[in-house]
Amino acid sequence: MAVGDGYKQRWKIERCFAWMDNNRRLVVRYERYIQNYKAFCILSLILLCVNRLLK
Repeated sequence: MAVGDGYKQRWKIERCFAWMDNNRRLVVRYERYIQNYKAFCILSLILLCVNRLLK
């Protein structure tokens, strides 16, 4: 694996987290229980994928 390959993979993950930060409920953690927070993370990723597919 070349040096640039790891960076490219990291960039994909970092962009995903940055896109998830567009959801206010994930930026400031209002949820008391971790299960609810995880559910909102998954919902955020689903919405991200749907929006990307609709473009």
